[in-house]
Amino acid sequence: MTEALDKWRSDGRMAVDSARLVLSLLPASGSEIVEDTRWQSVRAQVEQAAADLESVADAAPDPAGRTAARQGADSLRSLVFALDSDRLSRNAPVAPSFDQLARAEATTRVRRDDAETSVLALDRLVHLPATVRTGSSDPGR
Repeated sequence: MTEALDKWRSDGRMAVDSARLVLSLLPASGSEIVEDTRWQSVRAQVEQAAADLESVADAAPDPAGRTAARQGADSLRSLVFALDSDRLSRNAPVAPSFDQLARAEATTRVRRDDAETSVLALDRLVHLPATVRTGSSDPGR
């Protein structure tokens, strides 16, 4: 079990690093998305990071790890969806109202907070010592 747990933790740390990287690439709002080619590239990177988190979830040794990794994947995708919605509303034939823009930005902030919180939760799990996760008092086990 220790070998499997060590592999999961290593894979989890790599997935967390990827998720943090893509979070840093995502703009604060849809108004900052000006180049479609770049945006498509970032979206693809987010999707890869989410897929990596799902793989970590599939291999998780317990429900907490599974849940944290899946929430990370879902929250990254939700953030991209919010940014896309904001961007599309700003580029619509009819200009959005101030209230619509404010709601879109608020939604994006909430989705970003959710993503950061989810990634942090997984990060904490993959950095726990094996003795804490398995309940073993013998570190050599």
